Amino acid sequence: MPIALLALAASSAPVPPAAPTPTPVAAPPVPTAPADPACTGDAVVSVGTDLNFDGWNDLLSLQSNGQGNAAIDGYLVWLYDPAARRFTYSPAASALENLSVDPAAKQLVQEFCRRPAEDAPANVQGSSVCEEKRWAWEGGALVPRGERTYLG
Repeated sequence: MPIALLALAASSAPVPPAAPTPTPVAAPPVPTAPADPACTGDAVVSVGTDLNFDGWNDLLSLQSNGQGNAAIDGYLVWLYDPAARRFTYSPAASALENLSVDPAAKQLVQEFCRRPAEDAPANVQGSSVCEEKRWAWEGGALVPRGERTYLG
């Protein structure tokens, strides 16, 4: 099944101009990543998300820690490299948990929300305290772009 998804990801990316003599193109190799013993949930593969905003779809495999309401979702991430015509595992992007994409700002966003402690001030009781961290790509590396805390 992952091979079919990888072929779909590669075929949904922009297509270069046709060459005078067509050459068959092999599907990108199946990505591999180090095993993560903390990931115990079912894996879900997502195709069609451009995480590094280069115009090519990247590949994510959802890994959940399986802790119910306190679950932290993480992804194993492979970025498509059009020059090599393959997906390359990204340890930096894979390290981000609770990941979402802000395409308008060209940033990756992490968000964590938790209930306040029972002895918290009355104005925060019943609300969640949320933290957001933003990341951007610079020269192929993820760099922090800001963070904020708010009541959710």
